[in-house]
Amino acid sequence: MFLIIVQMLTLLSVYIYIMSFKYNTPSGRYDLIHIQKEVTKDFKFVLEDNKKYDNIRRNRIYKKGLTKFINTILNLYKPHDNLFIIDNTNDNCYFSLMSAIQNYKCIYVNKNKEYNHYVDMNRCVNHYQYNNVNQNLLVLNKPRDINTIFSNNKKRYVLIKIVNHSDEIFNTTRLIKSEKLPHIIILRDTYKKDNPETYRQLALKCYNFYKITNTHDPIKINNIYEFIKKKNKISIACIHQHSKFRDSLTVYFD
Repeated sequence: MFLIIVQMLTLLSVYIYIMSFKYNTPSGRYDLIHIQKEVTKDFKFVLEDNKKYDNIRRNRIYKKGLTKFINTILNLYKPHDNLFIIDNTNDNCYFSLMSAIQNYKCIYVNKNKEYNHYVDMNRCVNHYQYNNVNQNLLVLNKPRDINTIFSNNKKRYVLIKIVNHSDEIFNTTRLIKSEKLPHIIILRDTYKKDNPETYRQLALKCYNFYKITNTHDPIKINNIYEFIKKKNKISIACIHQHSKFRDSLTVYFD
């Protein structure tokens, strides 16, 4: 009974905490979503009051196909102090939070400093259940600071890097050249013309390409150059040949 009361008080304090940020943004309101689908560990996710997040509210998951794929990768490896996730997602820290809760070291990169308090709220609502989330989730407002983190320790490498567009991939060139970045995810939420040279360089470094949708498991892209010519917003996973991920699925030809 005492434990139930403590839990109720904790939830109440979390609610009050969220509402305390009511006037800190133009929207001024937040929703708390319980994420349970396609993840190894469930977690709470704070959403801004914005119509672009209606799909998450309705389905209780963000980008189902990517959530499932990233969760698969996280489960293929074991977290340790020299293994990192880099998340450049503009809109939210969902994937950083999901990975940090599974005890991976995460670096969330967002140039907008005003977004930091939103990350703090997500830390807060999950701290009671996962007390490691605060120390595992680092926020950087200057993308170039990433190079300092990895240049100071040669043992460090990145398990997954998430970018918004392909032109953000090579700001960690050293990791790619030294084969310390086996998985790159390109979100492609908005249409932006891809540079074929980016994919040529990745192919030369032994990366294979997969499209990630909400309706299928990862589907191998046999001709990446034809694929990026199409004006679509389908996410692409670039998977190095040394990855533990193995495609045991049907290959579809584009």
